Amino acid sequence: MIYIPDSDKLESLCPLTGETIGYHRANAEEIEEAMKNARKAQSKWGDLSLDRRIDYLSNIRKVIVK
Repeated sequence: MIYIPDSDKLESLCPLTGETIGYHRANAEEIEEAMKNARKAQSKWGDLSLDRRIDYLSNIRKVIVK
């Protein structure tokens, strides 16, 4: 997601193409909270071992393929 300065929107981008796939309305506090949570999640993900990350992604793949 990309924060659009001077706006109440977050822009969602397709990770494959970079195209805009939607917008989310939020006030400044909600945007800050979302950014804080994203940083926290990334930090926790980064602390996982490679094997544990592979396990998570394999499980997600199984759900998607069903």
